[in-house]
Amino acid sequence: MSTSYFNSALIGLIVSPLFAIAVLGHSSLGFARASAPDIVGSWLLTISPSGAAKNKALVTNLTDGSTIEVASAPLTKAPPGSTGQGTWVDAGGNTFKGTMVFLLTDKSNRFAGLLTAHTTETVSGSTMKGAAVVTLSDKKGRVVGKGTSIITGVRIGLTAP
Repeated sequence: MSTSYFNSALIGLIVSPLFAIAVLGHSSLGFARASAPDIVGSWLLTISPSGAAKNKALVTNLTDGSTIEVASAPLTKAPPGSTGQGTWVDAGGNTFKGTMVFLLTDKSNRFAGLLTAHTTETVSGSTMKGAAVVTLSDKKGRVVGKGTSIITGVRIGLTAP
């Protein structure tokens, strides 16, 4: 068996289930699982921190309650494009609560602490609105800053090229 055939087969085994999860969990396609909450899928968010410039983020919420976020603008002491990971739960009535954690680095790109965001969001169709309480902690876990943000977002839907 050639290496290219093996690589193609391996990619197919990885991509096919991921595509199925994305399609079956995406309610805007009309054939979603009845139990998939409205927050499942990918979102383009605008995050408006109190007293700071707005920034954008891409967020994907998975059916198992996991969340992955990539922020396009620098967070405090975080490199551009920082990836956060977290969890979400259905709080009822199209409201969802979540926790996101980002690693912070110093000027030498060494671990400097954490940015933790506790969110509450409401989803209506393809839009999201909510708020976050953000905590900054140093590498020893001491809280060194707190803030709040307003969150708005739109679902990333399947579009034609």
